[in-house]
Amino acid sequence: MAYTRDEMEAAAATRLPVPAAMIRQLLAESEWQPIETAPRDGTPVDLWGLNLLSYDKRGQRICNVKFGTVTDWIGRENDDWQHGRGEGFEPTHWRPLPAPPKEGA
Repeated sequence: MAYTRDEMEAAAATRLPVPAAMIRQLLAESEWQPIETAPRDGTPVDLWGLNLLSYDKRGQRICNVKFGTVTDWIGRENDDWQHGRGEGFEPTHWRPLPAPPKEGA
């Protein structure tokens, strides 16, 4: 069973025991997932990948990235991650964006 964010917030607000399934879902939503499972419908996500232009090919996080049409350096269009790093970045994982801060917090 999948819980909505409103259901999870309501359970937390009551300070009653939270179902284990709800806790597992919350943890799964915040974990890095393989890039093959990422949404390709324009939903913004955080990406983790390799900076191929760095001498040590270190990992790098890029926030708020969508999948969609990009144009390469010679004007060809194709569908890819719109991260602005060109071919020097290879995404390996993704995760949903965190919820924004609550107003007044």
